[in-house]
Amino acid sequence: MDTEMSVNMSDFLHDQATRAPESLQQSYILMEDLYERKLWKQLTDALIVFFDTPETVPLRLPLYTNFVNSFRPNINQLKAVYMGLKAFESCSNDEALRNLNQIVNELDEEKYKDAYVYSIVAIARIKLISGKLDEARELLVKASKIIDHIDYVESLIHSSYYSVSADYYKAKADYAQYYRHCLLYLSCIDLDKCSHTELVERAVDLSVAAILGDIYNFGELLLHPVFELLVGTQHEWLHDLVIAMNVGDLPLFERLMGQINKMPLLQSSVALLGQKIRLMALIELVFQLPPNQRTLTFDTIARATRIPSNEVELLIMRALSVGLITGVIDEVTQIVTISSVQSRILNHSQIASMESRLREWNQNIKNLSNVVEISGKGVFV
Repeated sequence: MDTEMSVNMSDFLHDQATRAPESLQQSYILMEDLYERKLWKQLTDALIVFFDTPETVPLRLPLYTNFVNSFRPNINQLKAVYMGLKAFESCSNDEALRNLNQIVNELDEEKYKDAYVYSIVAIARIKLISGKLDEARELLVKASKIIDHIDYVESLIHSSYYSVSADYYKAKADYAQYYRHCLLYLSCIDLDKCSHTELVERAVDLSVAAILGDIYNFGELLLHPVFELLVGTQHEWLHDLVIAMNVGDLPLFERLMGQINKMPLLQSSVALLGQKIRLMALIELVFQLPPNQRTLTFDTIARATRIPSNEVELLIMRALSVGLITGVIDEVTQIVTISSVQSRILNHSQIASMESRLREWNQNIKNLSNVVEISGKGVFV
């Protein structure tokens, strides 16, 4: 029986080789050799290389269906599913969904948790593309619970899960969750293997999410290499807008209003952006002050944030409510005392400012030490 199957597979591979470009024919010879010797790991590795080659797209489905499926129980199940997904790239969504459901039904969930969760995340992606957001969400929740119980999770699984989750939150316009999951996705992949177009698109979406979401610390985005890809493109103004929002740069924000109004998503949220950048201007004002000098008048805040004095209290209360600052407001004297500012990732100019303050603090300590030394001479003589 094994000999007959080997002959059949040999004939199949020879037939497939004749349909393939000359540059790929050697791959079929290697597959046949490894298959006949039952070197499953080496065969799997050779197949992964083949399926990862862009030119093989029209050749993958018959190879997976007729060849890989014949020995699938003998190989790593996660890699088998990976090859299946690469093969289904030439299928319609409906056909891919049928094939994936068949894979899921044949997998032992407890024994092959990684392959199982990878499969249902792939199904969630198709559901999402088809506009079935609730079904996609159910699968993602299920996947998350399974991932939590896997001792070691391959980056392949994490990247797939975070990618689909990010796309789900984008579809739901949940900017904060999109921002979080997209950054997690980017942390799981090799950026060098992504196209420039894809990375720029991610940078645009991340920037919009940072601006519109309930996010007040942009440091992780500012320090990410994809963010700099916006420079020199038609989206460079978004790069500048994120920087302006991060430090509460109101003059730069106002200069960018023309571009903001050209993007409907931002244009419809101009009031929100105005409030958010004023919150950031307040935080930047407080951050620049030494901890022992953080008692501010409403007038000082009004000038820094460019709002009327009678709106300052509402701005401070908003900053307190979202946890950007802690402090006490004295409504009678119109003074606020800030006790702490939310921790944040600093940009280069903010680091330079902190360095300057540390040097000043160090000098003050030296001066105090000298005063104590001089004052104490008479005591210790």
